[in-house]
Amino acid sequence: MTGFCRMMLVVLSLLLLTTEAYAAEFVTLGPRAMGMGGAHVAVSSDATAIHWNPAGLSAQQRTTDLRAHLGVVAKDRSKFADLWNDIDEILAGRAINDPSFYADSADVERLVDILRRLDERNVSMDLNGEAGAVASANIRGFAIAAGVTGIGYANAVPRLDLVNVKALPPFFDSQSIANNKSEIDLTALQTMEYSLSVAHGFIGDTLHVGGTLKLVDAATYFYTISAFNTSDTDIVDEVQRNKRTGQEITGDIGIIWMPLEKLRVGAVGKYLTGPSFSSARGAPIEIAPQFRAGAAFLPWRGATVALDIDLTENETLTPGYRERQVAAGFEQAFGTRGKVLSDLFTVRAGVYKNIAESGSNYVGTAGIGVGLLGARLDIAGAYDFQKEEVGASANIGFQW
Repeated sequence: MTGFCRMMLVVLSLLLLTTEAYAAEFVTLGPRAMGMGGAHVAVSSDATAIHWNPAGLSAQQRTTDLRAHLGVVAKDRSKFADLWNDIDEILAGRAINDPSFYADSADVERLVDILRRLDERNVSMDLNGEAGAVASANIRGFAIAAGVTGIGYANAVPRLDLVNVKALPPFFDSQSIANNKSEIDLTALQTMEYSLSVAHGFIGDTLHVGGTLKLVDAATYFYTISAFNTSDTDIVDEVQRNKRTGQEITGDIGIIWMPLEKLRVGAVGKYLTGPSFSSARGAPIEIAPQFRAGAAFLPWRGATVALDIDLTENETLTPGYRERQVAAGFEQAFGTRGKVLSDLFTVRAGVYKNIAESGSNYVGTAGIGVGLLGARLDIAGAYDFQKEEVGASANIGFQW
């Protein structure tokens, strides 16, 4: 198994098990949101509003909405996966202190160069995934929703030894790369969120206010592996031994204001109590409060143009790396009667960018949705064309 494949297996396993404080970023949940680039705070109008903006529950035009959703986003910052795979290919199953490795000086020099490239800013691999089910209904003027959503965050970050990097056999120099202690830290947070939301419209349904109460059942994982170990087959077992669990209660609150028939403005605050969970790493993993605002314009029948921006910079599992997204999206629904959420066929496109970090890539998104007799299927994908970020999302739902 190549180094890259093993790393992907480990990080995916962390999701499926599904110093300074670390935190979790804003997760794009649902294919409608992903297809529109994550610009969804002002246009949330289905049961997934329980995640995006609970105020959208009372702003939707369906009485009842049931849906199951899943999605994943992978981020390979600064080609970490390629570099990891290069290490595996160079070593070709040999240990770093195997004398036969030093017979080819070109391979040794390449390995030293890879270590230096891994020392560049923000080299890491991140995955986040979500899956769950939500239901909403309108009862006597109040919109009520309940949901269970599993969210996983997993991260691999190199921790490098740049002292022992001389391209010489160990018996020639004590600072030979044979004595290199570079490692890769694996960190993960898996949460199961049990949510209950209530929303209501005011001032002739032009102002909607909603709140969500959440019980967050969490598990954290941590393990460190050698950057040169190509034969560690017990990684997942070791990660599980470093498991820590905890529970916290937190909440979200959101508003949507519709001053004009074709204009919606929204804002949301999530995880307002900043729930924190212990980690074997020695520092807690926190889901810090997240604040986002957005606006949407409905220029013609079935069309929606949306823009979102994070009001705060969100910490991530990568030390020192922060995220603050700006997102824009477009949706065109066909076969509707002017409703925001389509009945028949919908196309979506969008783009987002992390403006908290210089040099981050624009990520393009697209999606489609089909509906018939109250049943819906939506899919979406994301790709940045620099081969550093890719995502996919899907849901099935029933509305009436």
